[in-house]
Amino acid sequence: MWYLIGTAFFTQNHHRKELLKTYSDVWLKLVQKQRANEGSRSCLVSMFSQQMFAHQMMINTLSKILPLLGLLGTVNGMIDTFQAMTAETGSFLAFSTGIASALLTTLAGLVTSLSGVFFHHRLSQRAHKFSLAFSQQLSRV
Repeated sequence: MWYLIGTAFFTQNHHRKELLKTYSDVWLKLVQKQRANEGSRSCLVSMFSQQMFAHQMMINTLSKILPLLGLLGTVNGMIDTFQAMTAETGSFLAFSTGIASALLTTLAGLVTSLSGVFFHHRLSQRAHKFSLAFSQQLSRV
């Protein structure tokens, strides 16, 4: 997920300028040939928006799945704890290992999920802002 977040930020920061130039050049050629219309403008804005929203669906999906994986680890850790209880060895190490495993996986799932939700929201806001600015830029030409 962190790779996808980094790639999305990189696309928005670095590739955006190249995309703006490329799509603006296409728009200017259409204007010069008197073929520019609302359909071609919306198509260019849509293609630009697709690039700005790249990887966000996967980031959102992972953010929703990660807490469930954390819960799966919690269940697994609690099963280990109950198995240690049925063994009746009286070893607190066996209890603490299972509980630690359960808590650690829960924490990992929640922390990664919350960070994914935060960055997905941030990336989405930026993509909307950049797409709107591009659309307005094309309208001015």
